[in-house]
Amino acid sequence: MPLALAGLAARLAAGMTRHAYLILTPLGIEILPLFRPAAGMRLVVWQEVAAAETNAALTVLTLHHDAAKTSGIHLSLRPIRADLRALAARAVIGRVAEQQ
Repeated sequence: MPLALAGLAARLAAGMTRHAYLILTPLGIEILPLFRPAAGMRLVVWQEVAAAETNAALTVLTLHHDAAKTSGIHLSLRPIRADLRALAARAVIGRVAEQQ
């Protein structure tokens, strides 16, 4: 019985890691970490992002803070469902392209 409850709890925890990781708002991108989200939440305002790009496998989204692409944030897209990664990347890249 304890192993069954532990398995159920592990499955629930794995499912919850896919929720509310990146939130796109009119102000910017809210990044919520898995551990201590209230303390570690970060808001990246759209004006801070000079360029955005993804790798070929759509597993990493990079937000660059300057035009030379020397500083920025690397975000893993793996917590997002595979069929929705392209939509999330397209939304961010499209919004950044609008700014320029």
